[in-house]
Amino acid sequence: MPKKLKHLELIQNVINRLANSSFFLKGWTVIFVAAVLGFATKDSKPMYVWLAAIPTISFWGLDGFYLNQERLFRRLYDTV
Repeated sequence: MPKKLKHLELIQNVINRLANSSFFLKGWTVIFVAAVLGFATKDSKPMYVWLAAIPTISFWGLDGFYLNQERLFRRLYDTV
C-alpha cells in the first residue's frame, strides 16, 4: 500500500507541474503579445500585429499539449 501511495503522489506532482507550466505559459503569452502590440502602436506599423500572431499560435499549441498531457495523467491517476 505505501508503494501505491507513493506512485499516486508522483503522478499528482506531475499533474501539478503541468498545470503550473500551462498557467505560466498563458501569462508569458499575454506579456509578449502586449509588448509587441505596444511597439505596434508606438511605431504605427501594422506588421507587428501579424508578428504577434505567430507566437500566440505557437503558445496556443504548446498549451494544448500541456493540457492534453495533464488529462492523460489524470486518467492514469484514476486508473491507479
